[in-house]
Amino acid sequence: MPQSLSNFIESCLPYIRSSWREIQEQAIQLVGLLHHHGLNTNVDEEKERSALEVTSSEKIIHCLKDDQISIRIRAAEALGNIFSEP
Repeated sequence: MPQSLSNFIESCLPYIRSSWREIQEQAIQLVGLLHHHGLNTNVDEEKERSALEVTSSEKIIHCLKDDQISIRIRAAEALGNIFSEP
């Protein structure tokens, strides 16, 4: 299962730009949680982990400028999860 976490994260990334707010919020939250609880401790390749963190965080950072406050809150929480210790 740990080997699949990067695939799970990559499959969630397109949904961050969804036009449906509920899906967008959940995708942002899921990416943050997967990084925090799984990827930081289970991926052997440091380079792969770093590249995925950068890609995920870049997409989430764009959500900090969203009109909806709920999206901005989820984005801030997700960034905290990505870059915090598990």
